[in-house]
Amino acid sequence: MTYKGVVSQQKDTLPKENCMNKKFIAFTLVLLIAMGGLFAVERNVNPTALLKATISPEFTHGFTNGTLAYQTGVEVFNAFSDNTPTLIYGFEAKADAMFKSMMTLTAFEHQTTGSTATVGISKVLLNGDEATAVSGAYEILSYTSEEVGKKKIKSVNIQVIPVATDVTNALPGDYISTITVEIVS
Repeated sequence: MTYKGVVSQQKDTLPKENCMNKKFIAFTLVLLIAMGGLFAVERNVNPTALLKATISPEFTHGFTNGTLAYQTGVEVFNAFSDNTPTLIYGFEAKADAMFKSMMTLTAFEHQTTGSTATVGISKVLLNGDEATAVSGAYEILSYTSEEVGKKKIKSVNIQVIPVATDVTNALPGDYISTITVEIVS
């Protein structure tokens, strides 16, 4: 017996999903190989890394008794005593520009409501030397161009001497003089 016209066809035994996965994997491999060449470092180029850091300026200032941290406000009593009290002003700085500490002060003002009585300032001593005000302000410390970028700690002793006759003839009561220190570039 002979069979005529029968042709045997062999079918792919894998499901269609697996064929698509094979094509996708092959495409991905070709793509990865091509992309790998884009990001490779050339042999004649030296790779570099940049290390970056920031050093911030530092600045603190105020009045101190020599042992405590700087304070922005202090009260000194007995300002009219024969032994004039000493204020210590200072700063600790590592700045990127020079500056000056400029001090202004008011006359001693009577603290009774409605009173206009004052006791004037005879002189200001900075580290024992008489200081002169320029336009109403005293330069008490400076951070110079040679010091820019370097850490410096500076201080000055300040004594405010009242006018003696004003003290003698003053109304009884409390008097206050205000000292303000401004940092000027």
